[in-house]
Amino acid sequence: MSDIRTCLLSRKTWIRIAYMALFLLLLILARSVLLLLILIQTGIVLTSGTDNEKLRELGQSLTKWVFQTLMFVTFNSEKKSYPFDDWPEPAFSESYKSGNLEPIFEDQKPQADSNERGRDENSEASQDVPSFTDSAMSQDLSMDDKPSDIDNK
Repeated sequence: MSDIRTCLLSRKTWIRIAYMALFLLLLILARSVLLLLILIQTGIVLTSGTDNEKLRELGQSLTKWVFQTLMFVTFNSEKKSYPFDDWPEPAFSESYKSGNLEPIFEDQKPQADSNERGRDENSEASQDVPSFTDSAMSQDLSMDDKPSDIDNK
């Protein structure tokens, strides 16, 4: 019984709980900032095809801060994060760039010569998409059946 009383009256524990409450409030704010950052960065990528380096670095350092803070509030670390320690430095990361900027919809594709387009589509279709119709028809035909008899089956 005296052990529980000692733990409940421990000043160190209550100070840590106060820090944890402060950090939990800051985590709620950080979640909103991260959501806003994600939306802005997505808009930038959609309009320009590449991300904003400063926003990427802010996102990386903010996620490091969130990790450090979660480690503290879950009793996995005694080290308090910012504002009681330095702000985490972002590590180098490659920027995002859209690869081929090919149109998504058919009506956005440039029109090619009809002969060239037909050849290109046939060669791409035969390479990328397997044909299941040929093998299905050959399995349905017996040796005695004629192709005209298929419709009657």
